[in-house]
Amino acid sequence: MNLDKVKSIFPDFQMQDFNLFNKITFLKWETTVDNDSWEEHTNLVLEMTCPDKLKF
Repeated sequence: MNLDKVKSIFPDFQMQDFNLFNKITFLKWETTVDNDSWEEHTNLVLEMTCPDKLKF
């Protein structure tokens, strides 16, 4: 994985910083409709937990 773009914004970023979460608790594709344009968008909803009981 090329981290150049990430490091240009976060110079101290290390790959181990990305390993914050240890469990995926929810993963679902969800289709929504834009209220203004009526276009459909598909989003991936992802919920993860970490050892410190934080949820994202």
